[in-house]
Amino acid sequence: MPFIPQTAENRAAIRTAIATLTAVLLAFKFHFETPYWSGMTVVITSNLYTGNIIDKALMRIIGTIAGAFLGFIAAGLVVNSFLLYLLTSFLLVAVAVYYYNFSRYAYAWLLGSLTALIIISQLAANPQNVLYVAIWRSVEIALGVFVSSLFALSVFPNPIKKILIKQFDTLLADLDKCLKQLYACLTDSSKDFQTLAESNVQLKKHCRKAVELIGAMPKDPSIKKENIDRYRALLESIYQLARLFQYQISQPIKPYHLPVFLPLKEVFHALENDISSLRFALKKPQSRQQPLQLQASLQQFELQFKKNRSLLTAFLPSIYSLSHFMKEVEQHLMAMKLLLERKEIKEQPSIYINAQKRLRNDPDIIKHSVRAGITIVLALLIWLASSWPGGINGIISSIVISVRKHLYEMKNISSHRFIGCFIGGGIALTSLALVRMNLYDFIVILLFSVWLFSYFSFKYPQYAYIGLQANIALIITLAQGGGPPHTLAPPLERLAGIIMGIIASFAVGNLLWRTDAWTILRRYLNKLFYYMTENLNTVLCSKKEDVRLHDLTNLFWLSRGLIETLSAQKLSAGKEKQLVGLRNRFEHYVIIQATISYVYPSVNIEKARTTAKNYDLPLTVIETGIIDLYRYKKKKTVPALEKQLQQSFAVIQHMPLKENGSDDELRNILAYLNALKQFFLKYI
Repeated sequence: MPFIPQTAENRAAIRTAIATLTAVLLAFKFHFETPYWSGMTVVITSNLYTGNIIDKALMRIIGTIAGAFLGFIAAGLVVNSFLLYLLTSFLLVAVAVYYYNFSRYAYAWLLGSLTALIIISQLAANPQNVLYVAIWRSVEIALGVFVSSLFALSVFPNPIKKILIKQFDTLLADLDKCLKQLYACLTDSSKDFQTLAESNVQLKKHCRKAVELIGAMPKDPSIKKENIDRYRALLESIYQLARLFQYQISQPIKPYHLPVFLPLKEVFHALENDISSLRFALKKPQSRQQPLQLQASLQQFELQFKKNRSLLTAFLPSIYSLSHFMKEVEQHLMAMKLLLERKEIKEQPSIYINAQKRLRNDPDIIKHSVRAGITIVLALLIWLASSWPGGINGIISSIVISVRKHLYEMKNISSHRFIGCFIGGGIALTSLALVRMNLYDFIVILLFSVWLFSYFSFKYPQYAYIGLQANIALIITLAQGGGPPHTLAPPLERLAGIIMGIIASFAVGNLLWRTDAWTILRRYLNKLFYYMTENLNTVLCSKKEDVRLHDLTNLFWLSRGLIETLSAQKLSAGKEKQLVGLRNRFEHYVIIQATISYVYPSVNIEKARTTAKNYDLPLTVIETGIIDLYRYKKKKTVPALEKQLQQSFAVIQHMPLKENGSDDELRNILAYLNALKQFFLKYI
């Protein structure tokens, strides 16, 4: 229907505006002293998708109630000791930021800390109001949570399932694009892998977006758990294909002459048809699906290869590598087909170590938490020295800014917070200057402004914090106790409080405990190398059933984000040279991790070792040498390792083919040797 908003952003913005107005009017009706807390809660918990709103709303109310209770208890304990007051504030924030870094309930921890701080801060501002604030702040926020959740379910709910299906269609289109570019690279010597590498990064970014969408599904009542599990498995198959592309990109040999002897075009044409079939099945799951064509094409590829093997001796390593890659692609496409047909497939146990276990003892997270606690203490001291009545907003600002990992992020969040507050407060003050604010004027201005700022936040996620802060400043200015505004104190207090928070955060970040993007990036890269070495040692030395790997996906994305951030800045020649070196180091790590992901579970290592014994290949010596190279940096072993790898490849090139049966044995050991060679090349 033409009058119903169509885009997800507009639907969410209209829903947020109506819900905010409703929450504020109800707060007026109940005569809340600070009704803006109800309206602020709605805009803070707003999101494009229903599941995310409900999840965030639940964590907000739980965090608020827990923080109010803790704050009230703590206030009674520290009321007579200034040092104990500062120490308690430090611990509240340090512990909250510590858990914020890895807990699935991060938002609840942060809100609990903020609420507790607001309450114990009443000791300095208005001690007799501690119990009053503890109770009524929770009630005001609870009203906002209730309205936000109710409207998320009933007013213009965005069907996340349709959006996710559209995202999966985009992922399959990305896969098709990558395969076409791979074919071009294999058949045209003028093409390089750079375009394919860029497309693969885009595929991974779209996968990350799908992860966020799936994360919002458990709280969406319209989606069954088995469907969520199916979507997760489907995404994992696509992610594995992206890792396979990354590994294939890194292969040093490009077999340009293969199409002369082998039906490579037919194989890629079958792949294109299979992906088209999967996209059709994704959109119309009830339709009858055609069998995959890739399997038959690969069989023809194998037959032609055996007939022309004598002509392809020089290309054997790359042919076996490509053949192994195609068989892995076939397995993942088959798994995706079964998932789309809603057939059960055997669930594989996770091989990844729980990231929470790793992050709990991460020294950087502990340092980050301590730094945030110090920032809060400094913000409190600035507030108490200034005697500014609204300084509690400075404390909140310093927490939000201190959650950021490095100075560039802190600058962004500080500037976005200030700009948003200035715009939102400016519109509210301009309205007060031009209009004699009655209830009807208030409704029109609040409704339109919240819609505008919310739409901006949803449409431009990189600037979403500006829209959020504009909404908060607008609501604080307009939604005062008893009805439309009658004083300018709240917005001015908030603006001054934000400045206090910025001063405290940057004093700690610049002077006491400097955390610039360059330092953080080097630290991340060192962590990547350490955990990749652990993963490599585990894959090469453990039995398959005992393999447990560190999941480094998030650490890679954080590192990539920092590199992109630094690349966007104007740098001196010296800094530019440093960035090039760090970027090259990162790209090497990407390939090493892709190779580890390829070896496990694609290569049968035990079978490869058996084959190596049969042909007297020094495989175990090569494995040990590579582990020593990474773990102990034994560069003296490099010449011997290089010679052993060359000799092993030379032996394999002259291995006889079995007259009857497949050459899976040769394909497997060659895939493993290629991977070991990749580990060797990317280290040196």
